[in-house]
Amino acid sequence: METNQVFTITAGNTHDIMFAIPRGNQTDPFTISLGAMVQSYADYDFPISGGFGFVAGANETAPLTFALNSVANNNFSYLTSISLIETVADAPAVPLPASGLLLGSLGALALRRRPA
Repeated sequence: METNQVFTITAGNTHDIMFAIPRGNQTDPFTISLGAMVQSYADYDFPISGGFGFVAGANETAPLTFALNSVANNNFSYLTSISLIETVADAPAVPLPASGLLLGSLGALALRRRPA
């Protein structure tokens, strides 16, 4: 099963995927993938409610895919929720521009030129 929407994955950002399959009749292994990230599930019981997070190593666009390792399994018809949340990485600290020092110097010059 693959989403129709293609998601933009941004390098350095954290991406959290959560899902729920409240019931089913087969516990065949399955995988969830988004771009280069692949998470596998096996030996689970119903209900299965899970999630995982990853930090993207590169920029890419990709659909979110749930893949069963058994063609005969129909458990994805019970998939009730999927969420994908992206958390933007903190921007690196930006030092104050040198112009701040320059303005301070000009202020000192202005004080010096003031008539007595």
